[in-house]
Amino acid sequence: MSYQDDSAYQVLQQLRSEDAGAIIADAWQRWAGLRPEKVYTKSMWTTYRPHRKARVVLNVVITAVGGQQFEMDMLFCAFSDDASFKAQLLDCAVQTPADVFPPMQISEWRTLGWVLPYVPKPKDLPQLMDSHFIASLVPESSCNQVESLELVRYVPMRRGLVRFKINDKEYYAKTFARHQHYLNSSRALGVVAGIQIRVPQLVALAPEKNTLVMNSLSGVVLSQYLVKGPLEPLIEAGRALASIHHLDLGSAKTRLPEVELADIEQLLVDELAPAKPDLAQRCTGLVNKLHQELKDIDEIHPVLIHGKLFGDQILYDSTAICPIAIVDWDDLTKGDPHFDLGRLIAHLLFDAALRPDSDPGIRIKALLDGYQYGGGVLSFMRLKWYVAASLLLRGKISLLRCLAPDWEARLERIIVQAENVLEDGIAIPETPLAKVVAS
Repeated sequence: MSYQDDSAYQVLQQLRSEDAGAIIADAWQRWAGLRPEKVYTKSMWTTYRPHRKARVVLNVVITAVGGQQFEMDMLFCAFSDDASFKAQLLDCAVQTPADVFPPMQISEWRTLGWVLPYVPKPKDLPQLMDSHFIASLVPESSCNQVESLELVRYVPMRRGLVRFKINDKEYYAKTFARHQHYLNSSRALGVVAGIQIRVPQLVALAPEKNTLVMNSLSGVVLSQYLVKGPLEPLIEAGRALASIHHLDLGSAKTRLPEVELADIEQLLVDELAPAKPDLAQRCTGLVNKLHQELKDIDEIHPVLIHGKLFGDQILYDSTAICPIAIVDWDDLTKGDPHFDLGRLIAHLLFDAALRPDSDPGIRIKALLDGYQYGGGVLSFMRLKWYVAASLLLRGKISLLRCLAPDWEARLERIIVQAENVLEDGIAIPETPLAKVVAS
């Protein structure tokens, strides 16, 4: 068994191909009663769970017979088995409001399609795209003042994020499918409000809609500096993380490294083994070594950690009094500070693998030197453990889940990287950073 035997994978590839327009035109005719003259599609976002389901968001441009054009984003979900497809159909029959189109069905492919924002979850996403609703949340605003309202991110069945302006000020509103996730996010923003870096400030809360509104923060995402450009953003990011890791969350639940291992083992069983059994077998040996090395690592005092850090969640603005901003605090918890560092370094190594001319060692050194300048204390034994573990999870998120180009070969390289990190540690040059920056 492999991904090539999975019907959901085959449907996903069809929907991401140049033939998707004809496929959707046929389905549209059955769905709306009229056949479009032309359909143009562009794949925007993909997530694949082997032998379970595949989701893809397509930007769809419909040209009607009279020449009128309609543009929309659509979520398509293909199921690997009949039972899951029928269960989703039943769920939609119960949840879809009477004034909203039911989902488009491509039954022969066990596939359903929804026009965003009219999706099953989060159920309040359509309201988030309503300027009247947004105006009701933000103090001293009116419907006429809400401008440039757009959906900038949608995680199917989990959350949605919109961006908008009021009186030339930019804001974000986030809605969650589950009330507990809303509570976690709003609580986290309250906890980090007083730390010495820039973080989103809560502007409004709508608990009954699982929705919160935040201000926008200036800066360029750190991802743009991970493998090229000046080193100062990495140094400042290290300082900022050290300032966070000095804080304590009191009695909050601690995320243990065993949880990270459990996530990897779940990845092996649920996703990698059904898709690529040969790679899953190789990963098993690596996971066993992670288990063994964990026994030799001393316990560490847990501190406040971001919990799901990567380059896009850190913003750098050299003109700001505090150059670093960090967003997306939904997974704030207590844990080992090397957890955050490991996730960020894994992202750096992942991106550097695509650029043979990059020097990841120098850039990792910049991040870690900044961390130490800020008072952070490092254990390289712990750090290499978290980097190796995070590389495996990064491979899942950025390659297997989204079926990136050349994902099989790149996933194999990621496993080799993780093996090398665990065996040899992280390669960091001995050159003083001051000389590197000056050059």
